[in-house]
Amino acid sequence: MLKKEKDLEKKQKIESLLTRMKQQDNCEKELLEKRKKMSELKKEEREKVLQGKKPFYLKKSAKRKLEEKEKMKKLEEGSGKMQKYVKRKEKKILAKERKHLPFL
Repeated sequence: MLKKEKDLEKKQKIESLLTRMKQQDNCEKELLEKRKKMSELKKEEREKVLQGKKPFYLKKSAKRKLEEKEKMKKLEEGSGKMQKYVKRKEKKILAKERKHLPFL
């Protein structure tokens, strides 16, 4: 449809729809991976409990750290994506710090 369309407005709408669909697909894949990792961790813990160990439950902060490590691994594999991610993260942190500074 994108190649056949000649009207610019319709073409832009189709392009935006296409990019949105790609983003949704990527988001679903990431969500499935997160769920898979968490289920693996839970399965390992169940096995350890059966062996006699006390049950251990991950806190939300620990889960976030594990997810952050996985994300960093993926970004390091990609070309140049790690630097871009770190820059955005630093920019976000600086904006938060500026927000809390007193007005002079």
